[in-house]
Amino acid sequence: SSLIFQPELDFPAPRRALRPLASPPPPVRAMTAAVPVPPLTGASELRAKAGAHGEAAVGTLAAPQDEGTHETRNMLMLGCIFTVYFAFRSGALVVIPLCSKELLKDTVHSDFSPLYNLPLGVWFGMDVLLATPNAYLMRKHGRALGFTIGGVAAFVGSLMAFAALRFSETPVVTFVLLNVAVMVMSDVGMAEFVRFAASEACADPARRGKVVSRVIGFG
Repeated sequence: SSLIFQPELDFPAPRRALRPLASPPPPVRAMTAAVPVPPLTGASELRAKAGAHGEAAVGTLAAPQDEGTHETRNMLMLGCIFTVYFAFRSGALVVIPLCSKELLKDTVHSDFSPLYNLPLGVWFGMDVLLATPNAYLMRKHGRALGFTIGGVAAFVGSLMAFAALRFSETPVVTFVLLNVAVMVMSDVGMAEFVRFAASEACADPARRGKVVSRVIGFG
């Protein structure tokens, strides 16, 4: 029997006790509960804030998309304005001295006289006199109104010159009326402010010089 049953073995006791397991981490709900959560804003207050800031936000988001389109359109319009102005003024520089010579040739009896260029001198003098009022008008009421007034003045002055040349029978009176018409049509010089309008319409300061040169070169 001693060969079959073995005596029980005595294991020595451990030298130190095992370290207890660490406590489980706190649940997420307990951690988040300590963080204060601001109360939700009412729907009426949200709508009020959206009404106050909605337009600015929409404009800010839409500006990058529409900026190029608006700038191109403005530059094309300014180029057309300067083209019409340049064509109108160039034609007047040629036609008005010839009309003056035809009107005064029997009075002056000379092929070359300073009087033939008097309407052009009146035009340039009016350019100087109207520069400051035109600049003040555009600064106060905008470029669009100034360009419109300049175009209307050129149209009305052209009609006055046509009426004087067509219906006046006295050459000297016709010449005086022609100078009056030139004084009216000289307000077309507002188109000279196209370069400033082009600079203001360009959103990128680094490209303003190039944009202004393109608008002037377009004309």
